[in-house]
Amino acid sequence: KASTERFRADVRTTARISPYVRHGELSPREVYHSAKAIQVGSRRSRARSAAVFLRRLAWRDLAYWSLWRFPRLCDEPLRPQYATQWWALPWDPAGRGDSVPRAVAVRNKRWHEGMVASSDDALRAWQFGRTGYPLVDAGMRELWATGYVPNYIRHVVAGFLIEYLNVDWRHGQLWFHDCLVDADVAIQGFMWQNGGHSGMD
Repeated sequence: KASTERFRADVRTTARISPYVRHGELSPREVYHSAKAIQVGSRRSRARSAAVFLRRLAWRDLAYWSLWRFPRLCDEPLRPQYATQWWALPWDPAGRGDSVPRAVAVRNKRWHEGMVASSDDALRAWQFGRTGYPLVDAGMRELWATGYVPNYIRHVVAGFLIEYLNVDWRHGQLWFHDCLVDADVAIQGFMWQNGGHSGMD
């Protein structure tokens, strides 16, 4: 398939092997060597797809290295200046939960009185696919129903939570960790840090 096909939400274009790799049923080395063989011995379009796949595998290793190098990857922004970022729905480190109504009332000095804050209801709507945005809702419903969402849609729903609802990325990370069949502390921490603009990417 063309390289842009992987961005389609209506077609299954992903390998869906991440749960097997995550739980040790499939070796990352075996995956790497299989993809490399496809890259070397195939037509150009298929070789390009294999190259994209290999980059995704490399991101996995980078996520593991990042967690090793930064043990607080899942709890604190890698870039310290983002620790004071204002969120409409901030993180409550004491509660460690995804429902923090009292945190909604927290106001930062940079708060503009005319802004409307996201509420716990907005977070719940996102979690269960009831935002009113079809692509976001489809992705979140797929996550809830199957425990899986393709990589591209993970980025779409994460961007919506962080950029549109202005909800702290750790709420999304926790929800994904609870729902995904391929939940992985290193990969989730890395992905959500990047989505929250405080990561390496």
